Amino acid sequence: MKVPLLVVVAICAAVCAGGCASLPSGGIDALAGTWWVLDSLGGQAAAAGTDGSPLTLMFTTDGTGMAGYSGCNQYGARVAIQDDGRIVVDQLYATKMACDNLVYEWAFLDALKKTASFRLEGDRLIFNDAAGSEVAVFQKSSPPDQL
Repeated sequence: MKVPLLVVVAICAAVCAGGCASLPSGGIDALAGTWWVLDSLGGQAAAAGTDGSPLTLMFTTDGTGMAGYSGCNQYGARVAIQDDGRIVVDQLYATKMACDNLVYEWAFLDALKKTASFRLEGDRLIFNDAAGSEVAVFQKSSPPDQL
């Protein structure tokens, strides 16, 4: 049976479009050394920090740690990133500055603690909890100029 070339190309394009649109993970290589800005938290548009700056996330170049700005304070944690999209956030810590609206910061840090898996969709990093619910979405960014 001969299959027209156009049909083969259409099938290959459909498979790639479905399979390439969302990467389940990419493992350490996909996240190591990357910078992100919070886009949404718990399905709601992200709020700015107390100084008007966006909340941020960066992964260390070796992929074993993460740090950033949580709205008032700086935070950091150890992470274990698996190739299958699982991620474990451990030993989360934050500085202890007092600010007006710490409730949002606490919600952000709690979302990081609850993160069990991630996926990449283009320039977006999506964190999910153990039940598969989306807890935070980040947009890829560049390192800040202040470094």
